[in-house]
This record gives sequence, C-alpha cells and structure tokens, in this order.
Amino acid sequence: MAEVKPLATYTDWSHLCRQPLLWLGYPDPATNLFAAMNTDPDREMLGVLLGAWFDCYGNQPVMIRQAVDSGSSELMQAFEEIALERGNINRKRLGRWIARHAGRIVDGLRFEKDSGVRSAEAWTVKSVTSVT
Repeated sequence: MAEVKPLATYTDWSHLCRQPLLWLGYPDPATNLFAAMNTDPDREMLGVLLGAWFDCYGNQPVMIRQAVDSGSSELMQAFEEIALERGNINRKRLGRWIARHAGRIVDGLRFEKDSGVRSAEAWTVKSVTSVT
C-alpha cells in the first residue's frame, strides 16, 4: 500500500480506487483536491482568524461579544473581513461563520464550542497535534 495523505471521509474510496491507481503507477487522483483545499479563501480566512484568536486568548473560552469588544487589531481585521456591515461587526453573522467552520483544522488549530452554561455561545481555539 502506498503512503499517501489521508482523505478524512473517503477511506473506502481511497482503498478501492486511489490505492490501486497508485500501485499501477498512475499519479495520485487526489492531488488536485488537496491543491484546491489549500487555495480555499475561507480556509485562508479561518487560518488568520484562528491564529489571531489564539494569540489573543490562548485556549480560553470567549464569547463573540467579548472578542469583538476587546480584540487585537489583527483579530479585528479578521472580524471585519468576515462580518463587517454598515461600519460595525455583525456579531450574529460572525458567530454563524465560526459555527459553520467549527472543527475544521487549519495550521494545527480549530474552533470548538465551549461546553460551559451561558446565555450565549463561547468559543475556544484548540491546538490539534494529530489529524489521524
């Protein structure tokens, strides 16, 4: 079996289609998929946001309202790219954007919803050491 970067939800396809093609000497059919994933603008924005959030708050749970009110300039720039409306950060839009990307790993970081009981959701940026 060839050593290749895994595709998270395509393990059956990888074993039945990808591996035989590689064994026969054909190029990896997933190469273009990985290239597209790496040039995804949402992925790039998520990477910027995760890095800025982690630099600002570490792995502490923070509500969107708190982050918007007290974020660093790099964090505020990311917020503006994602949810600026009429000169203000739309916190609901920002929260939906984060929720939609929760769990997605970029540069070893991902958003997780905090399990604490609050009136609003809090988010934590977790460092992920292994994707396997």
